[in-house]
Amino acid sequence: MRFGLPPELDVVEDAPAITMSRYDPLSVAEKFDRLSTHWIDSFETSNDDFSTVVSQKMSSPLSTPSYSSSREAVKQAIDALTGQFEAGLRIQQQQVQYLIDQERKHKEEEARRRAAEQKKQEEEEKRRKEELQRLEQEKQRALEVERKKKEEEKLRLEEEAKKQRIIEEEKKRQDARLGKGVYNSSAIADEYTWQMQTIAKIKSTIVEPLGKDANLKKATSALKRKINPKLGQLSNSRSHVSKLTAEVINTIQESRSLGELSYHWILNFIAKAVVDQAETEVTVKQTAALPLAMFVQLILERFPDFEEFLMARFVKKCPFIVGYTSKVDTEEGRKRMGWRRSEGKWEDESKYDERIAGICTVWAAISAIPSVKCSSFSSQRLWQFLSRMANCPKDLLTNAHFACVANWWEVSANAFSSVYKDQANKLLKLAATDWTESVADKRFPSAARLRILGDEWLETGKLNYIKPMDY
Repeated sequence: MRFGLPPELDVVEDAPAITMSRYDPLSVAEKFDRLSTHWIDSFETSNDDFSTVVSQKMSSPLSTPSYSSSREAVKQAIDALTGQFEAGLRIQQQQVQYLIDQERKHKEEEARRRAAEQKKQEEEEKRRKEELQRLEQEKQRALEVERKKKEEEKLRLEEEAKKQRIIEEEKKRQDARLGKGVYNSSAIADEYTWQMQTIAKIKSTIVEPLGKDANLKKATSALKRKINPKLGQLSNSRSHVSKLTAEVINTIQESRSLGELSYHWILNFIAKAVVDQAETEVTVKQTAALPLAMFVQLILERFPDFEEFLMARFVKKCPFIVGYTSKVDTEEGRKRMGWRRSEGKWEDESKYDERIAGICTVWAAISAIPSVKCSSFSSQRLWQFLSRMANCPKDLLTNAHFACVANWWEVSANAFSSVYKDQANKLLKLAATDWTESVADKRFPSAARLRILGDEWLETGKLNYIKPMDY
């Protein structure tokens, strides 16, 4: 561009460029001086003095207007260059300011990032310390709980040991009154043997001799037929049982008129009938034990001799009553423990358990009646039974043991507790908890049932399980 210069003036083609770099070392004044000097040197004046040249031009007639125009053109060029420079400077300042702003933003972002990172580290460190503190607190709490648990366990064991000593001492006192030890297997075996000898004696001195006397047998059999239906007619009514028992008592009296052999035979027959009734009726319905027990009570009150026959029959069918236990891995062992055999096969174990438990139920119901005054059926016998069962060697225990004790519990535990109070309750608790727990690995169904009975008693304090007879 000529920037409005006069035609006679040449355009400067190689004017120095104005550098917009922030690193240009020349000032605005220096750049202007260079530009002016370069423009003036473009005139064809060689080394002449600039003032001379100007004077000559101004002295010429055409010099004044031309000079003014050139001066104006130079001014315009300078203004244009100044404007370009200022524009470039502004752009450069904007660029610089942009870089400064970018640098500031970068530093601010970096500061925020570092602050966030530091905050994150501080929070993680705080959480780590809190977690360590929590774990330490939990550890201390666990140690404290374990310490208290050990102390409580120690106190419990000491208390249990104390209770056990009390129970054992009481059992010793109770068994001493019966002339037995805590668990004297020899004495128990002797008692069982004595009862079996009684059975043999009954057979040899009563059953067989009467069978040889046809007339006496006929007369006695007639009395038997009068008694036999009465036991099947027993009901839950006390008045009805009293009436039936009175009729049986009259029949027993008639047997006496026939002689001692007939009398004893009738007593033995009634004893067998009572046990048979226990096997069939009580196994199905435990409440049937109460009328049968009342029947026996009334017979015993009138005929004390009946005790020997009845106890022998009970022990023959259910040796557990005297605490006797034998291994049943042999045929002889099963016979001793009252197992039945039919067509060469032993009865099912569950059937045996139910039958034996039914017999034990009737014996316990008789022994729980306070008015019965005989050694074979008494509260002392109830204590002896439970203590001997609970002290039976573990390797001899079967489900039948617990079935007998569970039935014993339901019909006589209340009377037992009423007689022996706290000592009875200790023995009951021992049987329901420690004894059942000792065979937990064997999973005996009747042991679980006994445990449930014990838990209900410990929770409610009630031992009444069977409804009393009606009047």
